[in-house]
Amino acid sequence: MVDPALLAQFQALSGKDRLELINAGWGTIGEVPVAMTPDERLLIEERLRDLEDRPDDEVPWDVVKADLRRRWPLRTFPHAISDSPG
Repeated sequence: MVDPALLAQFQALSGKDRLELINAGWGTIGEVPVAMTPDERLLIEERLRDLEDRPDDEVPWDVVKADLRRRWPLRTFPHAISDSPG
């Protein structure tokens, strides 16, 4: 549950500042243990098997990032596309 006062502070920020805060916080999510349901764990295991079975079928992050930046220039979404995939 989000603290209402914290949410109000977030909502008072400009759009640009909200995106910067989200981008800064996004990088810390991997540091927090997350409980998965059995279905979520199964889905991740299936995707990992698919990656191992068909490694040439994957698109590298730099290709995805370049495509996103071409479609939606950073002047529109200045902090929406991070340089790292995680």
